[in-house]
Amino acid sequence: LCRLINEDVNEQVMQVLGPEDLQSIIYKLEEHEEFFPAFRAFTNDLLEILEWLFAFRRGDEAWYENKGMSQ
Repeated sequence: LCRLINEDVNEQVMQVLGPEDLQSIIYKLEEHEEFFPAFRAFTNDLLEILEWLFAFRRGDEAWYENKGMSQ
């Protein structure tokens, strides 16, 4: 899914959401994942996208290497 994100969309999301917002959303998704198993696949996909955006915003090369991706 991360590869499907268009650069324009990526930039727009990063302009709207700051690092604190992304981290807060990631935390809430992780918290909700245990309570709503029916939405696990959706929340996992969304969580991965948001983690990618957060890592991209920080320039976190280690995260990309761990996920087997290139920036």
